Amino acid sequence: MSDWDGGSEAIVWNILQGIGLMKQAHKHWLTQLTGVPTAAGRETYVMAWIRRWLRPRRDLELHEDRCGNLEVRLCTAKAAAAPLYF
Repeated sequence: MSDWDGGSEAIVWNILQGIGLMKQAHKHWLTQLTGVPTAAGRETYVMAWIRRWLRPRRDLELHEDRCGNLEVRLCTAKAAAAPLYF
């Protein structure tokens, strides 16, 4: 599991929390997700975590491209011609 008690992650967390962009639940999700074992080309467990996380969230929908990349959208959002990923 990721260590959110120090280092650059803690700095980012403090900034986001300070400006009201990250809640405790978000920290919990990020801590869980970054604790999932993964490597380039071996994202199966991360993808499974995302699918489980999305299951109860009816306002979000999952799209997968032909290469296996996952995209999460608000159900009410229209697909963008050039979406912004982060």
